Amino acid sequence: MVYLKSQTNLGVKERARAQGVNAEERVAAHLQADGFSIVARNYQVFGGELDIVAVKGEQLIFVEVKYRKSPQMAIEYLVPLRKQQRLIYAARCFMSKVAATHSYFCRFDVAIVVERGARSELVYLPNAFQAGE
Repeated sequence: MVYLKSQTNLGVKERARAQGVNAEERVAAHLQADGFSIVARNYQVFGGELDIVAVKGEQLIFVEVKYRKSPQMAIEYLVPLRKQQRLIYAARCFMSKVAATHSYFCRFDVAIVVERGARSELVYLPNAFQAGE
């Protein structure tokens, strides 16, 4: 885990941001161990942001990272339809500007880092939702 500062000295917003950064680091390490290369982190466009963009061969994946204290949450609540639409928009922008010269199979994954006391667990949901045409 990567700690920005001692988490006991942080305010609520700073602590949440530190937990989010740690969760993204954990997911990136998981993807790299699975043979993916991270091509973008926190890719932002007006109207959306992609937490992690990774590639392996012809696969290009857009990963939304969530940090939770409980895994008991349906995907509709973790990534509601409006959020999915923003992610799809950001992915289309990414594809048009960065990956336009190559043909990829794209998918949207959700990674949830669940706090378990002093430890955490990674719940990874490949192809969690799809972009409509």
